[in-house]
Amino acid sequence: MTTEEILLNDAKAIYIGNLNTVDADLELPCKGEYGSDITWKSSHPNLISEAGQVTRPRAGTGDREVILTALIQNGEDSLERSYKVTVLAKKPDWTAVYLIPMQIQTIQGQTDDIVLPGTVITKKNTGGCTALPVSWDPPCVKNVPGIYQVAYKPLAWTQPNLPTEVTVHIINSQDQDSAVSLTALLPASLPTSLTASRSQSNSPAPRLLQFTPDKVSIDGGIFAENKDRMLKYLLTVNDDSMLYNFRKAASLDTKGAKPLTGWDAPECLLKGHTTGHYLSALALAACCEGNESIYQKKLCYMVHELAECQNAMESSGNFQEGFLSGYSEEQFDSLEQYMTYPSIWAPYYTLHKIMAGLLDSYEYSGIKTALEIVEKIGMWVYKRLSACSDEQRRRMWSMYIAGEYGGMNEVMARLYRFSLKPEYILAARFFDNDLLIYPMSQKIDTLPGIHANQHIPQIVGLLELYSQTAESKYYTTAYNFWEIVTKSHTFSIGGIGEGELFQDADIVTKFLTDKTAESCASYNMLKLTSRLFGYTAASQMVDYYERTLYNHIVATHDQSGPTGGSTYFMPLKPGGKKEFDTDGNTCCHGTGLENHLKYNEMIYHRDISQNDHDILYINLFIPSTLDWTEKGIKIRQSDGYLEHGSVKINIEGTARFELRLRIPGWLEGKPNLFINGEEAVYTRQEGYAVIKREFCDSDAIVWSTPFIFRFEPSPDDPSIGSIACGPLLMMAESDGPGLLPIGGIVPEKTQHPLIFSCGEYTLKPNYMLWDNPYHAYVCNPI
Repeated sequence: MTTEEILLNDAKAIYIGNLNTVDADLELPCKGEYGSDITWKSSHPNLISEAGQVTRPRAGTGDREVILTALIQNGEDSLERSYKVTVLAKKPDWTAVYLIPMQIQTIQGQTDDIVLPGTVITKKNTGGCTALPVSWDPPCVKNVPGIYQVAYKPLAWTQPNLPTEVTVHIINSQDQDSAVSLTALLPASLPTSLTASRSQSNSPAPRLLQFTPDKVSIDGGIFAENKDRMLKYLLTVNDDSMLYNFRKAASLDTKGAKPLTGWDAPECLLKGHTTGHYLSALALAACCEGNESIYQKKLCYMVHELAECQNAMESSGNFQEGFLSGYSEEQFDSLEQYMTYPSIWAPYYTLHKIMAGLLDSYEYSGIKTALEIVEKIGMWVYKRLSACSDEQRRRMWSMYIAGEYGGMNEVMARLYRFSLKPEYILAARFFDNDLLIYPMSQKIDTLPGIHANQHIPQIVGLLELYSQTAESKYYTTAYNFWEIVTKSHTFSIGGIGEGELFQDADIVTKFLTDKTAESCASYNMLKLTSRLFGYTAASQMVDYYERTLYNHIVATHDQSGPTGGSTYFMPLKPGGKKEFDTDGNTCCHGTGLENHLKYNEMIYHRDISQNDHDILYINLFIPSTLDWTEKGIKIRQSDGYLEHGSVKINIEGTARFELRLRIPGWLEGKPNLFINGEEAVYTRQEGYAVIKREFCDSDAIVWSTPFIFRFEPSPDDPSIGSIACGPLLMMAESDGPGLLPIGGIVPEKTQHPLIFSCGEYTLKPNYMLWDNPYHAYVCNPI
């Protein structure tokens, strides 16, 4: 036989069973009957691995389709054969025993009838809750502003299945005469797929997937310089100092270590939060540098010692089972009594940092002990908050700073993703903050005056909750919040807030002070943006991410050496100068430990919604290397994009895929594409240039998006704004106290590609002015 005939016969001979109802592992052959080599690729390796291991979706989430592709090779020739596989979801192993009363709140001035939601929440006999479809008779309720309590009768039952009808009384606490009785028509038995029965109108499925940190390296420019400084700094950190407060709280030997200072000093009520960020930073470093690296060893030591602290706390009898922190449980007791800041200081915020650091240690570095620790903490959270009433929790979360809980809803939902214990997803819901969720779900801007970084992580958590529950209100709330913030509450650098608070919408010039743009807020907005982008593939989200990363986050790093210093506020007042927190251990010092190790998270995405071909997105043009293991290729972006507006992309290996290159929103004119020196044709789709072809080893792509200067006016005063060149805002180097009248002057080149003269002033990117005064906003005389 010819090689072609061998390949075809080997392809025909492959048999892997009935693929319509798969509920067990598959045997995937690695050798063809006629001698060809066979390798496998899975569209969803979490459901079917490339070795054939099957992980069935949990009960109620529906059956899933997976595309398995066999790459059949014989010598230098190859062909592919794809198989559509249906993986059956697990069967429900629970019965419903209790319908949880629902609350609907309306707002003054809203006159439309209340359309009742199409789900009810039921408790299960095995613990935890789930959603069931429901139809209402009548389907809506006449709206009288107030709070409606939805009560079910009967409330509980012992039958193995739900009753088909439940009488419901809807009572408005502010207008008793508007009470309505109606019937809820429930399914006679549990549906096989709860998710599929819900309305999906505002419930998008994940579309894009980030590559894991170990698959993307940062190779040059300011990004690599900052990353390398942070990696060096982590090696200087004394692990025992990071453990000091935990050992002290657990009555263990502190091993002669010095305590931390600032917000992590022994007398500070927030102590322990920096340790959580440190765990996350080590986990990111270890993931990129390898399991044998010093970062992995430091991380293993930290996790082992924290486990010792948790065990000592529990065995002492002075703490509830599972608790772990750098202090006792008293702050949590006080919060439940509504004690205000600064008598207490955000105890759940600190707990979130610890739990997030431990989960990162498990997810990125594979340390199972870290998951075991955080599972115990998660159960402590569930038990504590389940003992609180809904009203008590709502009041706690509404309290300024004291009730700040960071991303506790995120970390609990994320823990559920790893452990699948229903108590964790229920605990995540305990952090629902109606004061934020309801207006954002209605796209009503109620942000002015509230603490920015107290609420942004809550929205990130709602998106994680959505990924686990498919409840559209969580996605809608997160998406609306992102749009409201990015369109009406950001400075030109992408940063948010003045004095830590959201200010009035579309007002910028009143708030150009030395306390603008808290770094933590941008850290969390980038986290929210990257996760929303996975659902939307919207290029404008990358535009915001790029603006904030290049002009805020990169500029927060102390470039004097491996100090670990970060800016808390990014001054935007005329003549402002950055300060770097090197020993205060503020919140922004903590997020700063992670920021400069996360430059790789948004550069590349791959499409997971397509079954017929692979799509690779290049979103950011940062010198980097992508190891696309599934395709057997590497993609390298060269340094120099910020200097001349074009990037060279080299392909190592051969593969057929669709490449999408982002067309920046700031671009004026047409971007140019060259492949191997020749101008190439591309199509436009959703803000990306699309090229579909077989890319060959040593292919060289040049993507040119020419930079030109522009003046970006402020929304409240068009005569005041920022000077931009491509993705970079150009700051005027000066310590003068007033606005500089240079907005209408065309900058001139100097010998340095990123330094320009503008009248008597010099323009530089923000990160270059890390130790110099600058003007982010200037005046454009009209």
